[in-house]
Amino acid sequence: KCLRIFETYTNMCSVSVQEQANRCNNPWILKYIQNMPDRHSFATLESEIGACVVLAAPGMLQSGASRELFEAWAPEKKNGIIVTGYSVGGTLAHELKGDPESVTLNDGRKVNVKATVKFMSFSAHSDYNQTSEFIRRLKANVVVLVHGEEHEMNRMRNKLREEYPELNVTAPQNCQTVALRVPPDRSFDAVGSIAEELQSVKKGRTEVSGLLVEDSTGVRALMKPEELGTFTALKACKVEQCQRFVFPQSLAALGRALLEIYDEVSVDGNALQVCEAVEVTLENQILSITWDSSPVNDMVADSVAFTAIELTRSPNMVTALQGQDVDKEEEQIFKVLCTYLQQEYGRLAVDDAKKLISFEVDGSHVSVNFPLRSVECTDQALREGVTKALRRCERSLRPIATIG
Repeated sequence: KCLRIFETYTNMCSVSVQEQANRCNNPWILKYIQNMPDRHSFATLESEIGACVVLAAPGMLQSGASRELFEAWAPEKKNGIIVTGYSVGGTLAHELKGDPESVTLNDGRKVNVKATVKFMSFSAHSDYNQTSEFIRRLKANVVVLVHGEEHEMNRMRNKLREEYPELNVTAPQNCQTVALRVPPDRSFDAVGSIAEELQSVKKGRTEVSGLLVEDSTGVRALMKPEELGTFTALKACKVEQCQRFVFPQSLAALGRALLEIYDEVSVDGNALQVCEAVEVTLENQILSITWDSSPVNDMVADSVAFTAIELTRSPNMVTALQGQDVDKEEEQIFKVLCTYLQQEYGRLAVDDAKKLISFEVDGSHVSVNFPLRSVECTDQALREGVTKALRRCERSLRPIATIG
């Protein structure tokens, strides 16, 4: 049966075999070797075949073709039996090592052994030195011994423990369960700018943020998301989501409500920026909430939408957030803000009608649009400082809303 494999993969054989096949001469048609006829009819064909050598399995003669041939040939002195490989105690092959005159089969029949019996070491198993060398090269830390006689396996186990004291060697009994705990491989190759970042960091524990990519062969690489297209065939993309619904209130009212939840709520033109992740615009009483999808951004966007819906369902919330006299309250907050900024940064240019404030600090111009709660300045640190001052003044003077 195995010849079919060789016939199929002749191109993987030696050059001489391939050349023979190319000359239309099948190298697998053997003159002196052929498949054994059906063993049930072999006895009747034996006289026609004449002298022959039969390779039969199993090697321990416990059953099958080898057992039937042994029973038929053992009583004849002209026959010979060669047992190759290892034989386990309790098997017929192992019993023949004692050179008995006869053997008793499992069914009680006795078979005289007059044929010549020889044992030849023809095992495909490795010996101790080969096994030890294999373990050393493999650098294994756990070895499980199987497929062997119990006494010999225990001897090998003890010998391996002597040679490799830190090696975990076990020789389980038949049907005994062995659980192997294999630690996961968390290794990866850092590539691109993140590799340079790791090299610049001093030795010691540090945290880096990147994208871990594993290909079909199991090779993993850590890189910056923006370098995904450079080191892989993949392309990075982002999903922008947008919710739109009718919102009868003002954008300023929504901004005040969001300030009760988040610290980072700013005005950018005619839009609200929440946590630098979600943009909120209002046009023709249609509220648009836009954000780049991510677990955190999705959560912020959901809270913005929920707050807007609550303001739509409960107009009393708007009144509670604004207070009873909105204009008077806004005027008071604006005056306090002007006083605070004048004390902090010096002379101000104030437009009371439009509630606009402008001033300069070390050559940097600052513009404050109080109705929109926006601050414009090229100096980022200065802009953030003025924005914090605006929030502090508003939170200090605006009463805490009690909604019940």
